[in-house]
Amino acid sequence: AAVLTLLGSSFQSAGLLFVLVIPPPVYQGDSPGMFDATDYSRLVASVDYFSLMTYDYSSPARPGPNSPLDWVRRCVETLDPGSTSRSKILLGLNMYGFDYTSQGGGHVLGRDFVELLKTSPGSKFQFDSSSGEHFLEVKTADGKHTVFYPSLHSLQLRLSLAEELGTGLSIWELGQGLDYFYDLF
Repeated sequence: AAVLTLLGSSFQSAGLLFVLVIPPPVYQGDSPGMFDATDYSRLVASVDYFSLMTYDYSSPARPGPNSPLDWVRRCVETLDPGSTSRSKILLGLNMYGFDYTSQGGGHVLGRDFVELLKTSPGSKFQFDSSSGEHFLEVKTADGKHTVFYPSLHSLQLRLSLAEELGTGLSIWELGQGLDYFYDLF
C-alpha cells in the first residue's frame, strides 16, 4: 500500500491521473479475492480511479457466464459498502465472450464469434436471466460449444447497473467486441 500511495502522490503532484486496475474482491463460489474493502479504503485517497475487473467470473474448470450481474453488484458493494466513494470505481465491462468445449475453452473475440455464427446457421442466442447474459450452443466438427457472448441487451443491463451503483466504466478491451456495441455509448 505504501508504494501505491507514493505513486498516487507523485502522479497527483505531476497533474496526472492514477488509475489502478484491481481484481474482484470475491470470486465464483464466494471465494475471497486478493483485494478487499480494507485495501480499497486504504488507497482511496491516493488513487483517482479503480478499474475493477468484473469479468472472467467463470473458467473452463467452472464454465458459465463471464460477468453475472449479481456478482458484479456484490463486487462493488463489497469494496464500498457505504457508497462513500463509488464514483472512483470503474466497473469492468467485457467486450469479448468465452467458448466452452469438452476440451476446455477460451476467449472469443468479435471476429471469432462472427465466424462461429457463419459456420452454424440457424443458431439462436438464448438469454440467461439469472446472470443477465446471452449464450449460444452450437455443434461443429470439433464438438459442442457453449459460448457466452455480450449483446446490446446484456451490455445495457451492466450500464444501468453502473448508473444505479454510482460507478464509472472501464471497457475491456476496445476492438475485441462487435462494432455495434459502441452504439450504446
